[in-house]
Amino acid sequence: MGGTAILSPSSREALERFIEEELLRRAVEQKVVSTREEAVVRDLLPSDLNGVSGETWVEWCSAGSYNTVFSGQMLNPDRLMVFYGMGDIYLDNVSAAIAKSGGANIPPGKTIKFGLGAGPAVIKDIWDLGRIRTNPNRREIFTTKPLWYNKGDKFTIQIRGDGTAGAVDHVVLYGKMCEPKGTTITPG
Repeated sequence: MGGTAILSPSSREALERFIEEELLRRAVEQKVVSTREEAVVRDLLPSDLNGVSGETWVEWCSAGSYNTVFSGQMLNPDRLMVFYGMGDIYLDNVSAAIAKSGGANIPPGKTIKFGLGAGPAVIKDIWDLGRIRTNPNRREIFTTKPLWYNKGDKFTIQIRGDGTAGAVDHVVLYGKMCEPKGTTITPG
């Protein structure tokens, strides 16, 4: 993951402010909106990623191979997005128990691959979930190099199983979406 860190609350706020400002700048530059005041920046939701139903970050991962979650999905031409971190909501750090989903163990050590274009044609970055799951003090990590997707970009996201067993994975991707006011959030 192009440089990861566990951030203090103030450092995370600074990263998010930087991302929000950059998304607004890019929205005007790419003519998504005419002025910054016409845009809204909000948290990325699973349903924003064309093809996810519902609002839960859950994906089935077969053992030892990359599972394509999104392949060549076209980002809506009136939106920009960025990924800047991830959290693991099913690791039980309090009891040190193995994370479970529906009674089945969730094997550690998976990776997430972010790409540009179908296939992916270009790999933007690969994030290692093991960096969270092998350290009981880590619940979330952030990148020092956010992954930017511009209007109309085709993006690919793949999750790799650890090679021992398939399981449903529960990884929250931290991101922001920028769009014209009124697209999702009512102007006002």
